[in-house]
Amino acid sequence: MGALLSQVTDKPPLLPPRIVVHGKGGVGKTRFAANVDGVLFMPIEDGLTTLDVNHLPRPTSYGEVMSAITELANEKHKYKALAIDTIDHLEPLVWANLCAAEGKKNIETFGYGKGYTMADSLWIDFFCALDALRINGMTIIVLCHNESKNVDDPQHGSYTRVTPKLHKRANALMYEWADVVGYLDIERVAVDKGSDDGLARKTRTLMSSGQRVLYLEDMGGFVAKNRYDLPSQIQIPKVAPYQALRSELLKAIKVDSAKEAA
Repeated sequence: MGALLSQVTDKPPLLPPRIVVHGKGGVGKTRFAANVDGVLFMPIEDGLTTLDVNHLPRPTSYGEVMSAITELANEKHKYKALAIDTIDHLEPLVWANLCAAEGKKNIETFGYGKGYTMADSLWIDFFCALDALRINGMTIIVLCHNESKNVDDPQHGSYTRVTPKLHKRANALMYEWADVVGYLDIERVAVDKGSDDGLARKTRTLMSSGQRVLYLEDMGGFVAKNRYDLPSQIQIPKVAPYQALRSELLKAIKVDSAKEAA
């Protein structure tokens, strides 16, 4: 039997997950990642506030981000996970790096979207660097703000879709790279107000239940996915929020030793 055929296996490679969580400001993204065992934060924005969590110095350039990741990959350390907080605040650093290298004033001065296309190589280098950490056994958590965009679909018409707050090219690269893309939101329920007695018109509004939910399956109205056949949504408690996802990951992988890879 040839060398390659002798290595054929039906067991998937056991590597830590690459997780993207997007949500609006204040929904609990940072607290979610802070609950990951052995996590180290790269605070690209000032979002840690009062959280007591290990973190690197806040980078001010794309080069500093890449240097920090390279050091983590090459040096011995105690950390089991890296949290990028947030990748949409990394995007301007990517553009600034490209513009400095090409002698451009800003990303738009390349013309006709060329700058965003040229930035692909920097994004690819970034995700490859994160993969080097993953090969070394680190879980990767990428946090991102999101925004609502109007979509004109020739089959289903126009609708609003919640998507990570990145340029569409960077968004596509991140989506392809990630094993899990979760949309974190606060559950809302429809309630009727008023009455039908002729004195007040009944109206319907949304009220928050206070329960945070991580959506893991794309239903059309938001970007989500997972490669582990996870439930379409997971309730995220205020205490130990990441552990709710981790528990489902371990169930899906169905390998005891996967506890070290999640």
